[in-house]
Amino acid sequence: MSENAEVTFTGTGQQVLACPTWFGGKDWEAGAYSPLTNMTYMPLRNVCARMMATTGDDDAGSSLYALAVRHEIAPGTDQVGTVQAISAETGALTRPRAGPTGRAASALARPRGRVRSLR
Repeated sequence: MSENAEVTFTGTGQQVLACPTWFGGKDWEAGAYSPLTNMTYMPLRNVCARMMATTGDDDAGSSLYALAVRHEIAPGTDQVGTVQAISAETGALTRPRAGPTGRAASALARPRGRVRSLR
């Protein structure tokens, strides 16, 4: 493991763009496997955050982590939620598909190879 200097704070007031943020990437939503397609379907959140190091003694709710945070949709996408299909055989990724509500939701593999998002 190595440190990413682009998102390492060096002082109060410094801002970084962190992708994913604690609302992004793989979170609590369940994935699914379909034996018919031999694919794993993983719901993902395309969320980044502009974070600024603070002193933690302001009234903006940043006292816990000493961060001021503004969440945003990840660059290069217009959807918060997508479902990524991954081949269980090769590990190859297929096209991500936007969730029906534009946000991440748990996935359910159904008969005949269909995948459904659960809200």
